[in-house]
Amino acid sequence: MVPRSIRIAACAAALVAAACRAPDQRIAPFADAWGRGDFARAETEIDRLVAEDAQVDVQLVAGSRGLDESIDPGKRDVFLFLQEKSMTRLAAGDADATIDLLRRARDVLAARWTDADIAGWLAAGLADDTFRQYGGADYEHVLTPALLAIADLLEGGQDAFAYALQVGEVQERVLGSTFGENVDGQGNGYNPRKTYQRVALGAYVEGLVRERAGYSSEAFKAYERAREWGAAPAVVVAACERTSNGVYAPAGHGVVHVFRFAGRGPRLVQGTSPLTDSALFLANIGALVIGENVGLLGQTAVPVPVVRAEDRPIPELEIRVGEEVVGSTSTVLDVTAVAEQQLAANLPWILARAAIRRGVKAVAAKAVQDAVQKNNPDESGFALFAGILTNLVLTAGEKADTRNWTSLPARVQVARFTLPAGEHALDLGPGAQAAVRVAAGKDSFVLVIQPDLSRTAAVVTDVYSRPPESRP
Repeated sequence: MVPRSIRIAACAAALVAAACRAPDQRIAPFADAWGRGDFARAETEIDRLVAEDAQVDVQLVAGSRGLDESIDPGKRDVFLFLQEKSMTRLAAGDADATIDLLRRARDVLAARWTDADIAGWLAAGLADDTFRQYGGADYEHVLTPALLAIADLLEGGQDAFAYALQVGEVQERVLGSTFGENVDGQGNGYNPRKTYQRVALGAYVEGLVRERAGYSSEAFKAYERAREWGAAPAVVVAACERTSNGVYAPAGHGVVHVFRFAGRGPRLVQGTSPLTDSALFLANIGALVIGENVGLLGQTAVPVPVVRAEDRPIPELEIRVGEEVVGSTSTVLDVTAVAEQQLAANLPWILARAAIRRGVKAVAAKAVQDAVQKNNPDESGFALFAGILTNLVLTAGEKADTRNWTSLPARVQVARFTLPAGEHALDLGPGAQAAVRVAAGKDSFVLVIQPDLSRTAAVVTDVYSRPPESRP
């Protein structure tokens, strides 16, 4: 007979598991505020989450801009929340704090990088994917140094080239991964990273920095890579022509670069998926690798992360000085498309791990049922109930891992144009303007952050191109 206390504890565990918030529900107040362009509210919400996971006072987070040494980015999901906070700092024009926050997140991402340890990866998910240490989506690994490069351009650009090179290094590491290959030593497996599309943003920034430094041939090669990897044809074709046989800027003119973070980017929410044949095949291989006895037949649909994409298509932004259109943006990176493509590529392994998890729990539940039946041979109904209850306790609160960097834009767009030296007022859409002081033969950088396309964007001009009265 199972003691009454154990039965009560099991029921309580099931209720607690069911009551726990999924990651997308936890981040929702921040993501919703960010998505409607309420940057101040978004920062308040993310400060609260940083404080919760870092186990510090929320006032410490707010007062230190998330940079106090007691805020450990390696604890729980702190680094992910610091990535979100970096975007609120960027919208506030605080590129310096943005860089520090992203650097801390980058170091945690590097430490949590998973390459070929497929057995450990499978075993880590036997309880629930949300219990795993979050290591960041592969595109988040790539975009962290890319955003570092852009933020650094706003601070003078001394390290922008190094960050742009890091984008390429991280991307090559991801694409060269052997994760999921030859799992059983007999050639069976599946490597999702071999299907990834390359991200062109790092190559574009690399070309931009090389061009402004006068290294035209190196800039041309970087722009060519950006073109091959899918950056907007118009902007990279013009860049390739300019760096091969063109002029950097007319005499007495400077160059203005506009980066636009447009639309609400990919946001993971919980959905369901049936177990596919490929997932069951991988699950059988994985179960052998980690030495688990699992039952894979008769499993129902399982919770999985899906991308919620709210903004597409996204129009280009016309940039005006007075009544004159001086430039328009072109998409150099479709973040939503990259997130969708990578999630789809990884779904067979996500489902395989879910199948293994469900199978292990079913075996455990059957073992409890058999043990109760053995000790109570005349109470087969109670034994069945014990098995069902055990399976319920183990699976009731199961959730998909919907953690991701929610404040990334849907699109990264760029524009490049020249203006005569002097101060200019750029019209960047309804209610958004930037005062830019252009220097002959020099670059100026403007960042437009517009998650809600119907609302006025946040605009940040690089520190050297701000008129004296607007400098910090």
